[in-house]
Amino acid sequence: MSVLKPVLGVDLRDPTKIREFLPQDYPDDEVLFAVNDDKDAAVPMVRQSSRNFPSGKFRLLVGAENFGTKPQGKQAGRLAREAQNEVLV
Repeated sequence: MSVLKPVLGVDLRDPTKIREFLPQDYPDDEVLFAVNDDKDAAVPMVRQSSRNFPSGKFRLLVGAENFGTKPQGKQAGRLAREAQNEVLV
């Protein structure tokens, strides 16, 4: 399973929101976060949280192609393409 989460800084001011996505029980699961810009306020929080869960597959994708008109739509397209599993959540 691939858990896909587009984020914006205002979405994740509370680090517990990131942690909700990270604990995975299966070795093939992965969690992908995406931001449009590496200056997004969510980037340091996502990176810090990922250090607390080193056993799972975790990736932070920065930048999105011109897919849709809203930032999260652009991120969703990239997340789906980058996912390594068939089941997307």
